[in-house]
Amino acid sequence: MSTSNKSQMFRKKRLNKIISTKIGPFAAFVILILILASCTTVNKDKATLVLSISSPFQAKTLLPNIDMTPVDYDISGTGPGGAAFSFTSAQPPVMASNLEPGVWNITANAKNAAGTVIAMGEQHTNLYPGQSQTLNMTVSPVEGYGTVDITMYWSPDDTYDPSVTAQLVPDTGAPIDLGFVIATEGTATYTGTNIPTGYHTLVVQLLDGGELTLGAVEVVRVIEGQTTSGTFDFYDINIAEASIQVNIIPVMNDPIAVTMSGQIAEFGVGGFMTVEASVPPETGNVTYVWYINGNALATGASYTTPSDLFVGVYRLDVVAFTADGSRAGSATHTFRVLNLAPVDVTLEWDPNTEPDLAGYNIYWGYASGDYTFSADVGNQTTYTVTDLIPGMTYYYAATAYDTDDLESDYSDEVVYIVPII
Repeated sequence: MSTSNKSQMFRKKRLNKIISTKIGPFAAFVILILILASCTTVNKDKATLVLSISSPFQAKTLLPNIDMTPVDYDISGTGPGGAAFSFTSAQPPVMASNLEPGVWNITANAKNAAGTVIAMGEQHTNLYPGQSQTLNMTVSPVEGYGTVDITMYWSPDDTYDPSVTAQLVPDTGAPIDLGFVIATEGTATYTGTNIPTGYHTLVVQLLDGGELTLGAVEVVRVIEGQTTSGTFDFYDINIAEASIQVNIIPVMNDPIAVTMSGQIAEFGVGGFMTVEASVPPETGNVTYVWYINGNALATGASYTTPSDLFVGVYRLDVVAFTADGSRAGSATHTFRVLNLAPVDVTLEWDPNTEPDLAGYNIYWGYASGDYTFSADVGNQTTYTVTDLIPGMTYYYAATAYDTDDLESDYSDEVVYIVPII
C-alpha cells in the first residue's frame, strides 16, 4: 500500500466539542471655461468672451463656521487702453462682446449666500480679432491664513501638574507647535491667528507631571480669514497606576469615510488585535497613519497593536490623506487592556477505531486555518490548553496519525472566544 493511498484511508477526525472551561490562577475648486467665439462677435475687429462655471464640490471635516458653497460669481476683466467689463452672475455662462484685441486680465470671485468671497482665480489671455480661443481658469479657495481656536477640558481633581502639548501637522512642511495656556484649573486654550490655509492633522495630548494621560487626533481645515474651533473633553483620563479612561470623539463625517475592521473592545494582558482601515473605492490612493493616544506608530492599511501594553484604556486613531492632500478623514476605536488571570480550556473528541492508530495532534491559533501552536497528545482523547488570554479568539483542529506517521486531514474547526469574567 502506498503512502498516499494509506493516507486516504485514514478517515477525517472530528473535534466534537469543548466540554469544560477552567479559570487558572480640499481644496474645493471650480473651473471657469472662457471661450472667445468669433461667430458671436458684433464687430469682426472685436472679440467676445464667454464664461461658464462648473459645479463645485465641498469636502467637510472640522470646519470654521462659513458656508463654502458658491451661489454667485463676480467676473471682471481689464484690457488694452483701460477697457474693462464686469458681471455678477449666479448661473454662468456670461458674455462680454466687442472686446478690444490684446492682452486681457480676467478675475473671478466666488461668493457664498452671505456675500463672502470664498474662492478666487486670475488668468491672462491674448485676444485676437476674429479668432476664438478657450481659456481654462481654476478658481480655488483663497490662500492665506486663518485662526485656530481649541479648548480642552478635564477634571481638576484628576491631575496635580497638568500641561498640554499639541501640534498642527500639515500634509507637507514642518509641524506647527501650539502653545496652550492653562488660565483656569481644568481648562486649557489655544488661539493661533497665523495658521496657513488647508488641511492639518491636529494632535493634542494632556500630561500630568510630564506623564501622558490621554491624547487625541482630529483633522482640521483652515480657511482664509476664518476661525476653526474645536473642543476636547478629557474627563476620563489615565490616573495613577495607568488606569485609563478615554473620552471618544468620533470622526465620522469627514470628507473621506474611513472605517475600521477587526477591532476588539477588551482583552487581557498579553493580547493584541490586528485592525484594517479602508475608504470607499472611488477615493483612490490614500496614506494611512496610525496613532495610539496621540503617538504616531505606523503607516499602512493594517496595524497590529503591541502585545506588551499595560493595563488601561487606549484610543486607537487612524488618519487617511489623499495623495495630493486635498481630502482627509479619520476614524477611532477605544479598547481596554485588563489584568485578568489566564484561562484553561479542555478539548475532547471521539476516538478513532483504526487498528494502526498511533495518536492525535492538536492545533490552535489566532486565525482560521492558521495554527501557531500544536501538541502531540498521544492516544488520549482529551487535552487541556492552558494560559489562554481573556477576550482573544482561538481556532482549534485535530488530526490523527498512524504507526507509519501518516497524518489525517484536519478535523472540523472549533472557534472559541475566551470569556472576560
